[in-house]
Amino acid sequence: MSDQERIIEALSAEESALRDAGVEMIADFLLDRRVAELVDVESVVALTLSSLTTDNVTRVVEEHLSPAWDRHLLRVTESGETVGDALPPEVKRKLEEIALIQGAPPAAWAKGAVDPKLVRELLAPVLQDTLLSFAKKLSAAAASGRGGIDDGPDSPEGEAPDASGRRGGIAGRLRKSAKARAEKLASVGKTVGKTVAGKVGAELDKRMASTAKEFSQGALRGLRETFRERIRSDEGRELVGQIQKQIIHRVFETDVAVLMHEIEGLPREELEALVGPTFQHNAARAIGRRVVAEEVRAFLDCEGDKTLRELAESSGVLDETRQAVAGTMDGLARELFRSPAFGTWLGDLLTN
Repeated sequence: MSDQERIIEALSAEESALRDAGVEMIADFLLDRRVAELVDVESVVALTLSSLTTDNVTRVVEEHLSPAWDRHLLRVTESGETVGDALPPEVKRKLEEIALIQGAPPAAWAKGAVDPKLVRELLAPVLQDTLLSFAKKLSAAAASGRGGIDDGPDSPEGEAPDASGRRGGIAGRLRKSAKARAEKLASVGKTVGKTVAGKVGAELDKRMASTAKEFSQGALRGLRETFRERIRSDEGRELVGQIQKQIIHRVFETDVAVLMHEIEGLPREELEALVGPTFQHNAARAIGRRVVAEEVRAFLDCEGDKTLRELAESSGVLDETRQAVAGTMDGLARELFRSPAFGTWLGDLLTN
């Protein structure tokens, strides 16, 4: 048996102490390397930029991202998952504290993004319908509470002559006496009328207040429905489209630094401290384990039968991949082959 055959047999046997020692030696060698030694920055940058073509990104979206979204939607639909389920109790308490103290970001960059005229044109018919509906209810309440006192015709100013044509006399005195009593009765009547009118007014105020309260309690539902009808109309859709375009354009025009500074206003250290407990919480949950297992299997089902060469070639980056791998491995192999551990292992192999 030649030395070549003997070495191959020793390293490919079902159980091989030499192979085990070689694998352990290589593993320790790689684990002792600095990460920077394992990555050729220029090669990785070139490989990454070359792979970011429209076709490659589209393939990743179609074959991986979109199916992953559909799988997770199915999972959370079956489990009835809520956002709060993904957060441990201590994280939820801390987020509540931060929200109460911090409040929402000021979003100063968004001020003036939308033309107020467009908003007025969109909302004016909605508010008009709501106010008209309220006015009709108030009118109906007022009509149902109307009432008053009829004071009757005014008393005559002068005295008519008696049958003899003379003013005064017994008839005149009787008329004066009757007029005095009538004036007293009228005075009493006016007082009573004012009292009744006051009660009627109070009742009317009460009815109108009740109507306003009743309307306000149900107004939101009607307001929502009116708003839905408004934005479904041709004019409403056109206005909403213009508003959306203005908001998008404002986002496009906003400096990234401005957006990041708003986020910087949040308590970063406190929020970052919540990431670890949240991931640990979900890793211990059945749905968390299911997500990892299903997504790893899905990736392998899609790409597992392909070689690295085929993956690189299908992405159009075979040359860049070979250059990156070879450039990194050459320096590592050189260092490995001159290491004492490799010399010892090779000596054992040759004397076996």
